Amino acid sequence: MLVAVIMAFVVLSFTGVAVLDVAYNSKSTSLETVANIKVQYIVESEINEALWLINTGTDSLVNTSADGITTSWDSDTHVLTVSVDTLNVSSEIAIDLDNDTHFDRGFASKNDIESHGYSYTTNENHSSRKFKFMPDVDLQYFINNAVNIEHGNDNSWNAAEITEEGIHIFTGNNLVVENINLSNSTLVFTGKNITISNNFISAPTPSIYENTLPALIFTDTEYPVTISAGNTISGTIYSVGQLNLENASITGPVVGDIISLLEDVTLVDDETYYGWAAGFGDVDSYDWPKQIGRWTTTKWGKTGTI
Repeated sequence: MLVAVIMAFVVLSFTGVAVLDVAYNSKSTSLETVANIKVQYIVESEINEALWLINTGTDSLVNTSADGITTSWDSDTHVLTVSVDTLNVSSEIAIDLDNDTHFDRGFASKNDIESHGYSYTTNENHSSRKFKFMPDVDLQYFINNAVNIEHGNDNSWNAAEITEEGIHIFTGNNLVVENINLSNSTLVFTGKNITISNNFISAPTPSIYENTLPALIFTDTEYPVTISAGNTISGTIYSVGQLNLENASITGPVVGDIISLLEDVTLVDDETYYGWAAGFGDVDSYDWPKQIGRWTTTKWGKTGTI
């Protein structure tokens, strides 16, 4: 009987110790979880503040160190690093911040898109965005590389008159361009009142060593340009002024000071023509807004007992 009592006491003692150990470990695990969540909030808050400073202020203001939190921005590599050493947790996050340009978006405009009750659909990775500025056309670049420059007002061109692939520049006013079928080509219009009707135009396909070229460029700010439903345009459509869009077959990017919808518009899903465009200067000469690219956790661990 005594042996049975002693055995029962030993079993209960070990059970009690086990319960206490489980409770302690559970509490410790819970505290670690809470600490990790708090650190995650701290890191995300620092990243959000850094992104805001990078996109709206002076980049150097991002570089700070206080209360165990260090944030640094490398403008050469476009890497934002946030290090946190607090709550007995040491962590470091490195984020690649890609330049977000007009030519990386399906629709990019300086003003709000005027939908007039119509809808637009962009490629999955190229949602629309409003920018504070427009990229500048380097007209001399296009002149230097043009295969043809057409002068004169009140003219019209069709497939029989424009056949050579390459950059074509039109300087006149009141022009009609219709029924043209051109591949690997860019059409640049510097005049007013341009009509684009029933054309099949595709921009030069970029290689890994060069930037893409737009398909259509309009540099007049006074007269809106309408891309009517009969057109098939593969490549960037750029206008310094207003672009009116019907439901033409277009790939994007569509870049304009004002983009106005005259019908529902759906971009053809084609990644070929996205990325910085030639003829708009050096991409690094602009102060671009940034978007999060690759996110890497380079360190995350305990530094002591929580």
